[in-house]
Amino acid sequence: MLTFPPVSGLTPMQAACLPSPADCEAYAQRGWHVSGTILPAALLDAAAEDIARYRRGERDARIPTPATAHDWTESSGQVIRINGYLSLQMRAIRDLVAYPPIAAIAGLLAPTTEIRLFHDRLIVKPGGLTPDATETGWHTDTAYWGSASSAKLLTAWIPLADCGAAQGTLAVVEGSHRWPSISMERRFLTPDAHGRVPDALVPSGVEPAVRVLPVARGQIVFHHSRVLHRSEPNRSPAARVALAVHLQDAGNRYRPWIQENGRRAMHSNELLCRQNPDGLPDFGDPAVFPVLWRA
Repeated sequence: MLTFPPVSGLTPMQAACLPSPADCEAYAQRGWHVSGTILPAALLDAAAEDIARYRRGERDARIPTPATAHDWTESSGQVIRINGYLSLQMRAIRDLVAYPPIAAIAGLLAPTTEIRLFHDRLIVKPGGLTPDATETGWHTDTAYWGSASSAKLLTAWIPLADCGAAQGTLAVVEGSHRWPSISMERRFLTPDAHGRVPDALVPSGVEPAVRVLPVARGQIVFHHSRVLHRSEPNRSPAARVALAVHLQDAGNRYRPWIQENGRRAMHSNELLCRQNPDGLPDFGDPAVFPVLWRA
């Protein structure tokens, strides 16, 4: 696995991109935040080149294959192409994930005193297909992270090009992370007709407020792990390429993930990280979950 650089401070220009107290309060209420244009074009260009190298089978470092057993391959037949842990395998992706303002923004939004990497995924929606081919369902990230103890995890969603509704940008249900009951259905690959939020996911008496979040190249969408979200179908001729960088706060620890049927579930992180003295997965393992920011 690749090693991440030590945590570094922000330049004055980078610090100017941090969210204000009002921005942080808005995130607490809405469950999302769109940054300014903060990512350098050179960083995104290098990431795109490394994604192409990755597709050709090149790696700068290797990780144990069981952790990527369900990743997209040419023979998998999946339309939406999802591959995990590129930041542990490709240098330019690592450099993008480690870009200091990303974790600094996340740390203020959470809020927390430390941000560690939790997981990252490359998600590609091919272009030139019918809308239903690249539609995804409403879901929460926390439904897939049952072994994470914290309710503060969040995602930095980074498209590599301008991304509006036609290209498959994110849509969120505002404030849904504050609903008394949070959907634990894993519906990412279960499309919802015309993007309608299923009644089963919405508390009685609540009218879901859907917000589509178009972003320009260099902007980032941050969203709470408990907020209902989906991405729009890609109606454009070009592929929509995005990285979902999942981030954990200082207090997050492993906890056993027991499903309703009584069976224990696991996250692929558990196949990569070391164990703590109690023999449990260590979600602070610096080799897998490097610290990206400290207050």
